[in-house]
Amino acid sequence: MMQYQREMELQLMEKERKRQEAYDDFLKERLLVDELVRKGYDEDPVQSQLKLEKVRATLQHIEESKKHRAERRPMEESKMTKAREVKPGG
Repeated sequence: MMQYQREMELQLMEKERKRQEAYDDFLKERLLVDELVRKGYDEDPVQSQLKLEKVRATLQHIEESKKHRAERRPMEESKMTKAREVKPGG
């Protein structure tokens, strides 16, 4: 009877040790996940800011290109008009 009780106590102790080990593993994994999520939140505003800056730079480039085209258009039209005037008289 004492042997049986001793084996039961050993089984209970082993079961408790495994439960504690599993809980410790859970806490370690939870800590890693929390750290990754925190890093994700920390990086997210930075990434958003970089993306916004790229969009603004692209829009600025487009506007500058439009402005340059608008400035060149009268000169190009003038050249084309002069070229047409010269051809017929050739």
